[in-house]
Amino acid sequence: MQGVAVKAVPITGGEYAWLPREEDGGSRRSEDVEEGRPKEPWKGEYGKSIMYGGLDAIITCFSLISSISASKHSSVLGFANLVADGISMGLGDFVSSRTEKDAASKERTVTKWDVTNHSRSQQQELIQKYHQLGMNIDDATTITGGEYAWLPREEDGGSRRSEDVEEGRPKEPWKGEYGKSIMYGGLDAIITCFSLISSISASKHSSVLGFANLVADGISMGLGDFVSSRTEKDAASKERTVTKWDVTNHSRSQQQELIQKYHQLGMNIDDATTVVEIFAKYRDILIDEKMMVEKGMSLPDGDEKPWKNALFTFGAFLMFGSIPLLSFLVLIPFTDSDLVKFIGACAMAILAMAALGIARAKIAGQNYVLSVAITVCNGVVAAAAAYGITWMLRN
Repeated sequence: MQGVAVKAVPITGGEYAWLPREEDGGSRRSEDVEEGRPKEPWKGEYGKSIMYGGLDAIITCFSLISSISASKHSSVLGFANLVADGISMGLGDFVSSRTEKDAASKERTVTKWDVTNHSRSQQQELIQKYHQLGMNIDDATTITGGEYAWLPREEDGGSRRSEDVEEGRPKEPWKGEYGKSIMYGGLDAIITCFSLISSISASKHSSVLGFANLVADGISMGLGDFVSSRTEKDAASKERTVTKWDVTNHSRSQQQELIQKYHQLGMNIDDATTVVEIFAKYRDILIDEKMMVEKGMSLPDGDEKPWKNALFTFGAFLMFGSIPLLSFLVLIPFTDSDLVKFIGACAMAILAMAALGIARAKIAGQNYVLSVAITVCNGVVAAAAAYGITWMLRN
C-alpha cells in the first residue's frame, strides 16, 4: 500500500483520499456556487426524447387540424391521430434508441474480439490516435503498452482489412452515419400514415388527409430531429465547458475523481494513477476522457451537422410514409371500394414495416425474423388503436 501512496504523489499530494481537500475547492457541491464557474446544463436524461416528441406532436396536430379545417371533415380524426402519433413517436423512439444501443453493443463485441486476438495491432492503433490528439509518443505507448511501429506485423494479423474476414470474428454492424434518423423517421412515417388510413377508413373520410398529413408530419419529424440533435450537441458542449473549468481550477480533485472511476471499473489502482498522471499532461485529452468515462458524453464531431440528420429523417419519412398511401392511387383505376383500398394499404404498410425491420436488424446486427416481427407488431398496435378510437368517437 505504501508503494501506491508514493506513486500517487504527483496527483494527490501524497494523499489517497478520494474526497478533495477544502483548500482545493471542496466537494463538487461547493464548487457549483463558485464565482466564475459555468452553469451546468440540465441533466434531464430524456431531454432529447421530450424535445423530439413534444415538437412533433404540436406541429403534427396543428397541421392535421389545418387539413381538417380545409377539407371540412370531422375533428374526430384529430383525436385519433393524436393518440396514434403518440404511440408512433414512443415506439419510434424505443426502436431507434434500441437499435443504436444494440449497434454499440455489437461494435463492442467486435472490438473485444480484435483486442483479444490482435492486441499488438489494436494497441498500435490507439497509440496513433493519442499521438494525433497531441500526446507524446512515449506517454501514449506507456498507456497502451504497445510498440512504436504504426503498421501491425503480419504475424500479428496484418491490417484490419485482413482481420475482417478471419474465421470466428463477429460481423461488424452497419456503419450508416444516419441510421438512427432513417430508422426513426421511417418507422414513424409508416405507423403514422397507416394509423391515419385506419382512421380514414373508420370515419369514411377522404384519403386526401393522408397525403396532407404525410408532408406536414415529414416536416415535423425533420424539424424535431434538427432541434433535438442540436439540443443534444449544445448540452454536450456546455457540459465540456463546465468540465474544462473544473479541471482548470480544481485539477487535484478532478484527477482523483477519474482515478476513483477507473478503480470502480476494475482497473488496478497503480495503473489508474499512472494513466491519469499521463492524461493530466494533456488538458484537452483529460477533459474528453472525464466527459466519456464519468458522464457518458462525448463532444460531437465538428463535421456533424444537425441539419443533415433532419434531412435524412424528412427523406425517410416521405419515402416510407408514401408506401401505404400509394395503394389508394394504384387501386383507383381498378375499384371504387374503400375496403379494398384499405386492405391494399394494410398490405403495403406491412411490407414497408418488414423492410424497415430488416434494415434495423442489419444496423444492429440482430436476428432478422425477430426484428421484422417486432416492427410489424408495433405498427399494427398503433393502427388498431387509431381505428378503434375513430370508430368509437364516430358512433
